[in-house]
Amino acid sequence: MNTYRETFEKQLASLSQVEVKAWKGTDLICVFYRGKEFAHFQDEQVIDIRLSNNFIKREGLTPLENSPYHPNRSKKSRWMLFRFDSEQDVLDLSALVGRLLKTEYENTAWGNTA
Repeated sequence: MNTYRETFEKQLASLSQVEVKAWKGTDLICVFYRGKEFAHFQDEQVIDIRLSNNFIKREGLTPLENSPYHPNRSKKSRWMLFRFDSEQDVLDLSALVGRLLKTEYENTAWGNTA
């Protein structure tokens, strides 16, 4: 496993109520908050994260260009790919996910089951 990916997975798993594990017995590694998926790894350097349109605008995020994953995805999609191929990328993305959880999921019913 890529060192950056391993570090990123550990940082994500250290966040409150976050789990990093395989999706239902497959090789697809997903990131769950309160038991519900909000991200998954495409490969050793790309993660796909579910965001809100407001979060995308507030953070000034733009879709990853020249990616072989989801080439026909709408530019208005709530899912966005991010590449991480440096220690700084891992730190920046970990902080981004922390902000995402705090502002978009923490005070909602996301993942809570009745």
